[in-house]
This record gives sequence, C-alpha cells and structure tokens, in this order.
Amino acid sequence: MSNEDANTASIVDVPSGRVMATVPVGREPEGVGVRPDGREVWVTGETDHDVTIIGTDSGRVLGHIVVDKRPRGVAFAPDGRTAYVSAEVGGTLSIVDVATRTVTTVIRMPEGAQPMGIAVSPDGGRVYVTTGRGGTVVVVDAAARRITGSVAVGPRPWGVALTPDGRRLYTANGPSNDVSVVSTETMQVLKRIPVGKMPWGVAIARAGE
Repeated sequence: MSNEDANTASIVDVPSGRVMATVPVGREPEGVGVRPDGREVWVTGETDHDVTIIGTDSGRVLGHIVVDKRPRGVAFAPDGRTAYVSAEVGGTLSIVDVATRTVTTVIRMPEGAQPMGIAVSPDGGRVYVTTGRGGTVVVVDAAARRITGSVAVGPRPWGVALTPDGRRLYTANGPSNDVSVVSTETMQVLKRIPVGKMPWGVAIARAGE
C-alpha cells in the first residue's frame, strides 16, 4: 500500500494486519501494481515522476524508472512482460519493458485527458485508461500500441476495473457519485449506478470471494 504523505510504501501481512516493512519510494506515492508472478511491486511517485520497484521477497528497492509527469496508475500485461503507467499531467501512457525496466513507447492521450486508472484485458490485447477530467475511457491496442477508441463515461472517471471475462468495465466517477458500466464489446455505457459521495476506486471480486 502507498502512503502518500509519508513518501513510503508499506508491506502488510493480510491475515494478521501486521506491517512487515515500510519502504521509502518516490515522493507522493499513488498507484500500486503487483507483477503477475508476485515477485515485484511497482509504486508510482507523483512528484518525482517515477516508479519505484520493490522486491516482495526482500522488501527492498530494486530500482526506479523515470516516466512522464505525475504518474498515477500502473498495471501489467497478463504475461508480466509489459507494464503500463499513466501520467496525469503529462497526458500520456508509458509502456515499459519489465525485463529491462525501460520505457519503450509513450502514447499521448487525447487533448484534455488526464490519465488515471488502468485496466488490462484478460488476453492482454487491450488497455483501458480513464482520463479524469477528460471524462472518458480510452482504449489502446496493446499490440499496435495505438489508441483505437474511447467512450464518455461520466465526470472525472478515476478507478477502473474489468470483470474476469473482460466483457464489462466499471469506472468510478467522482463528482457524479456513480459507477458506469461499459460493454467492452460495443464500448457503450450500459448503465450508471448511484453510489456514495465522490467514489475514487472500484474492484471486482470473483464469485465466492
């Protein structure tokens, strides 16, 4: 978990609730992503414009990657070879080669976008990026590394999540106090669900969890 005001990330033992380690990271840490094999945690640092890589076995910092201005979210392709980092002020999505820890491609989002949350389709073919004040979700073709579409979902969408089959996408829309449900097949909003004030994130649990 990221501790924004303390410039640290904490590793917590979930069953006991015990903090096992606290690690210094880039200033104003925000997004946290776990590599699919569970060996690394990546944390975005908004003020330092970087990503800190933490080894889950050692709890130590393994390295840093410089990205665009004010990185917010980080997510991985299912095979763990590629990472995606959104930059709110930079207005971009950085594509990172995980093995070499280098930014290989920077995709500029549409005018007015302030990229926030990221979700990757189960097959790794699509990357969905919420655009904050841009009011949309942008669709990126992962193989072609280009934008292929977008859908208006509501004011200031931030958090985003996909169902396990990848057919439904959900966004948390802060100012309108609701969650949008989007069909990824048609890229149309199916409904908007009222929730509490200023929703920030959204998560989907599998049946029985």
